[in-house]
Amino acid sequence: MKNTMVEKKVRKIFELAMAIVLMAAFASCGNDASQEDSQIESSSLQEAEAVESAEEAQSQTDSEESAESETETEESEAEELVRGIDLSNAEVTEVLKVAISGNFSQSTSLENLYNVNVYHTDLLGRFGCPIEIHSDNFEEAVIVFEYNPDELYALPCENLIILHYDEENDHYDIVESKLNEEEHTIGAQITETGVYMLTNGYQWCSFWGLDVSQFTSPQTIYTDSDYRFEITIPQGIAITLVTDYLKAVQNLGRV
Repeated sequence: MKNTMVEKKVRKIFELAMAIVLMAAFASCGNDASQEDSQIESSSLQEAEAVESAEEAQSQTDSEESAESETETEESEAEELVRGIDLSNAEVTEVLKVAISGNFSQSTSLENLYNVNVYHTDLLGRFGCPIEIHSDNFEEAVIVFEYNPDELYALPCENLIILHYDEENDHYDIVESKLNEEEHTIGAQITETGVYMLTNGYQWCSFWGLDVSQFTSPQTIYTDSDYRFEITIPQGIAITLVTDYLKAVQNLGRV
């Protein structure tokens, strides 16, 4: 009987011990799982934050690139502008000033090519400095040459024409223009950049065999009935000077 009681106590103690061990094991598993879950959540949060930072950086880069692109676009956009170049102190002063007004970009500029480009400087009949228009966006404009009336000499102002150099085909085109004698200007509507200049239209067209009927002949034919000869006199030289000279030569021959 006594042994039975002892056995029951031992069994009960053993069962309590086993229960304590099992509870400790479960508690340990629970803590490990909790720590693992916490690590997973922390890792996921870090990944999310990294993705968000990358997206913000990309967004900022895109915004900066967009702003730069808009700035470049604004700079190259054509708008109503005016550009000019003063030639009153240039090496030749037949043309005092050239100006353009119209739709073109802010970068548009005018350059004096006199003695910079020999091809344009030595052009037949050139009057004043050849000008080149530079632009990265040029739609249309009015170009105006202001000529110096004191530099015309024997050249009638109505004989002045505007030439544009066609670089692709390597030749000059006559640009339809309008003369304003009161303001001493010649203007034209243009749609291309490149080289523009004034030239003696009568001389230019005569050389190339073009019609010169719209120009004033810059020459006077003098006929001498006594000696039966004709000479061509540039317009602006008085006939009386020629006759006086001939008389002086005639008198000299009689001495």
